[in-house]
Amino acid sequence: MPRLQGRSHSALILVLGFVLAVPTAAAVAAAWFTWRITWREAEEGVARSADTIAEYALRILDSQRLGAGRVNDLVRGMSDAEIRAHEAEVHAGLRALVPAFPMVETATILGADGAVLATARVYPVLAEANAADREWVQALRRPETPEPHISRVVRSRFDDHLFFPVSIRRTGTGNAVPPGGIEGIITLSVGPEQLTQGFGEVLGLPENIIALLRQDGAILARRPLPAGPFPDLPPDSDPVKLAASGVERAIFLAPSTVDGARTLFAMRNIAGFPVLAIVGRSVSEIHRAWFRAVRLQLTWGGPAMLMLLGSVLYALRLNRKAWEAEWALQGEQARRAALDAREAAEARFRGVFHSRAMGMAVFDLQTGQTLLANDRLLEMTGSTREAFARGEWDWRRYTPVDDLRLDEAALAEAQARGWFDPYEKEYLRPDGSRLPVRLFSAPLPGEPGRIVAIVQDISEQREAETKRDLLVREVNHRAKNALATVQAVLRLTTAESLEAYRTLVQGRVAAVAQAMDLLAQTGWTRTSLPELIRGEFQPFLAGVAGRGTVPLAMAGPEVFISPAMVQPLAMALHELATNAAKYGALSQPGGTVRITWRVTPQNRLLLDWEEQGGPALAGPPARQGFGTRMLHATVERQLHGRVSWDWRESGLLCRISVPQSCVEVEQSRPAQVG
Repeated sequence: MPRLQGRSHSALILVLGFVLAVPTAAAVAAAWFTWRITWREAEEGVARSADTIAEYALRILDSQRLGAGRVNDLVRGMSDAEIRAHEAEVHAGLRALVPAFPMVETATILGADGAVLATARVYPVLAEANAADREWVQALRRPETPEPHISRVVRSRFDDHLFFPVSIRRTGTGNAVPPGGIEGIITLSVGPEQLTQGFGEVLGLPENIIALLRQDGAILARRPLPAGPFPDLPPDSDPVKLAASGVERAIFLAPSTVDGARTLFAMRNIAGFPVLAIVGRSVSEIHRAWFRAVRLQLTWGGPAMLMLLGSVLYALRLNRKAWEAEWALQGEQARRAALDAREAAEARFRGVFHSRAMGMAVFDLQTGQTLLANDRLLEMTGSTREAFARGEWDWRRYTPVDDLRLDEAALAEAQARGWFDPYEKEYLRPDGSRLPVRLFSAPLPGEPGRIVAIVQDISEQREAETKRDLLVREVNHRAKNALATVQAVLRLTTAESLEAYRTLVQGRVAAVAQAMDLLAQTGWTRTSLPELIRGEFQPFLAGVAGRGTVPLAMAGPEVFISPAMVQPLAMALHELATNAAKYGALSQPGGTVRITWRVTPQNRLLLDWEEQGGPALAGPPARQGFGTRMLHATVERQLHGRVSWDWRESGLLCRISVPQSCVEVEQSRPAQVG
């Protein structure tokens, strides 16, 4: 009997070891699979976040470039001495411009010698204020330095706050410039702290490190903000080396500049600027996310293992008959527990499989046959449950010929290692339409040779990308049109003197710029007609401000004009205003201009330009100037409209008529009067 008990005890110990080894191996395998998923999700997360930050930073930097150009236009034609003499007016103009551009704290104008002439933040500027020793001044003095120049973070000498400048060279100053010199510099200051707050609002994810840095390693903004001066990354750091090699995007592991911890980083190169967007997540945070997932698994499996161990140890203390009975009972309980766990796992899988969040299917890797498909996948391919039951559903049937090679490569990859990397393809639906999708995979637990394929509908993402590409092409098209218009102005404008020629060209180019600015503000969509009139008329109101107020009266329904009409109509209004300023109502005090518009029953937009209070007219002019010819060409050729002139003694009445297809009328909005 002792020998039999000893043999039973040894057998029980072997059984105990086997029973513990199986769930332990399963737990280790589950933890390993969970780690792969967690790491892959972390890589995809930082990559998406880097794309978001790069897009956000691109919009900010483009806005700074545009803002610098607007400041240059504000003081165009003014020398350094004239800016100092009119510092109050320039300061007011800068303060009015700065709020229009996001993240800009102030705008500063520097002279050819680096002297600070005017700034939006401080007035008056100390006569000895000079930035000649600053990085951006020295860089822009070198002809090979591209514009805009983005400097490293520095501390202001006016109020000690941190900023990094976005700078361009001044043009059209009239300054006497020595050979190799520059006319001056325009600088817009961006605060790293404000930009960092913007990163947080756009991205969230407070545990992530976010940074914006130049390609040479100079950090422009970072979350969290450094406690002291902004550090520079060394030349042998991964971002600097990758940028130098021409890589536009990358994922890498490196120590964090915040705390030195090992961190997973994603880098994106911001198109058109020597600037990189960096998003990082610490490896320890990824470990914590993985541990939380594993801990949840252990919450279910751990107690069961402990109960099993306790039952076996208790059975060792019983006699042979009790031991045999207890062992049989434990064996039955183990079988029941395994069956219940399997049924519960299958129930959970069925719940996920039959959800409508994504398409899902189970594939046999050896035959390539689809064993199961949920309703969402059948709906995405335009099939039905009945057709699948009849064996009529096959992934090859719903795949375009040019995408079959992608599926075959994924199948070969899954046969080699048990799953395939995510990829994108299209499904060909019975109605002829195509549905873009992204496919993921994972091994089916407990069933070797089979995988679960997850299919995500990415049609909305593709549509957003298409709209973005259309917008880019529209911007390129409008930019080419604007350049062609400027070239025509330069070629065809005539004047009696160089100064008069310069004034005419500047005014017409400014009209084109104002129209382009309005289009940029509206995202290259429809533009308000009253806003266009106010923008084009503003320079002429400013030109007569010293001789008394010259009111601009407008009346008409709320009208929005198409993008194709903005630039031609802006040029037409500019020519009318120029003529009024030289010869008509705006050439003497007390003159007024009234602009009215309406839509006729014949579906045409009529815009009347009526001048009063100017010099008495004896009739039409003896000859037509370039402005009049360009106005006719613009309205009649580009807008397919008509222009009529009434040279009344009290003042000019000009009527412009264009098809209603160029405009959109808000029927529910009241008339505009102002």
